Amino acid sequence: MKTKLLAAGLLTSLTLTGCGDSESAGDITVTIAGDITNNTTAPVTDTTDVVTGLCAAVTEASFVSFNDDCSQAVVTGTINTDYSMASGTQYVLSGVVQVGLGNKEISSQAEMDLIVSQGVTLTIEPGTDVRGAADGVLLVARGSKLEAIGTAAQPITFSSLADEDYTPETAGVIANVTIIGGDAANSAGEFGMRLRGSVTAAIHNSA
Repeated sequence: MKTKLLAAGLLTSLTLTGCGDSESAGDITVTIAGDITNNTTAPVTDTTDVVTGLCAAVTEASFVSFNDDCSQAVVTGTINTDYSMASGTQYVLSGVVQVGLGNKEISSQAEMDLIVSQGVTLTIEPGTDVRGAADGVLLVARGSKLEAIGTAAQPITFSSLADEDYTPETAGVIANVTIIGGDAANSAGEFGMRLRGSVTAAIHNSA
């Protein structure tokens, strides 16, 4: 017995041969003519990672690397763009960390003006803990700025990575902060100021 069915716009021919009676015997065969389109759309899942905790406050850059929870960051090389160190994260200076590209010999005011125009600013937020590894130095080059404005309640502290309690015995074991002088006659590496110990100050080195 052959029956033709028309369902959902598709022509379906259905051939039925039953089993166990005198009218039919054998298998059941179903043949579908036409295309079948699956209109089911998979749900869209947002896979964007949600940044929380200290990692939401810090800024990633090529010269700084953070641990998993952003409680500590290692700073190396040259800070070549404006950057802010966030309180709550301990920043470790590894080797000579140079702020800006102005640590070079200059022979004219025009060269000095160019260096100033290309300078960057390193901002250290109140309450930030800056540590130096054994070879850690922060070198602020000509034309660039170090802005570190702490308070009595939230001091900005520069100390050694090995100093855990800020005792008088370890007060001198710290990383150097060196600021290159702005005089156009100075050679590369000559400095205008060096700071040692805890720092609560606003320091500008624009020219």
